[in-house]
Amino acid sequence: MITHHQGLMRIPGKGESRRFLFFVCSGVAFYIGLQWCLMYPIVVLESMWGFAPLRRSSYLVNGMRRVVFLMMMLLGIPSLIASMGYTNFMANVNEGRTGWVFVQMLVYVGLFTMLSLYNIVADTVLFVYCKELHGEKVSRIEEKSGGEYVKVPLDVV
Repeated sequence: MITHHQGLMRIPGKGESRRFLFFVCSGVAFYIGLQWCLMYPIVVLESMWGFAPLRRSSYLVNGMRRVVFLMMMLLGIPSLIASMGYTNFMANVNEGRTGWVFVQMLVYVGLFTMLSLYNIVADTVLFVYCKELHGEKVSRIEEKSGGEYVKVPLDVV
C-alpha cells in the first residue's frame, strides 16, 4: 500500500506491511482451502493423484462455495479455539504449572480427534452431494464401499 503524500510516495512502515501481508496470505490460503476442500475424498473414493484431485475439487465446489464456507466456519472456529487453548496449556506447562497435565492432554487430544473426524465425514458427505448436484452418479462409491455404508438421501442434505 503505497500512499501519495505531498507529491512524494511513502512506503508503509514495517508493522503496516506485515499486517497487509498477513491478511493477503490469509485470504489466499482461505480461498485455496475453499477450492480444494474436497481433495481428500476425491483421492480416496476416485483413486486420483497429483493435480487431478485439486482440479476436480475446484470443479465440484463450483456453485457450492457458500455451503463450503459455512462448513469451514462451523468446523474451523472450534478448531481455532481448541488450538488456542492447547497453545495456552503448553505455555503453562513450560512455565512449570503442571497440575492435571495428563487429563488436560487427553481432553485436547480427544477434542482434536473428534473435530478431525467430523471434518472428514462432512467433506465426504459434501463430496457426494456435489457429485449429485453436477449430475454425476455415485454408484461407483457404493461399489467401492461394498454396501457397508448407509446411503444418505440427498433431499436431507
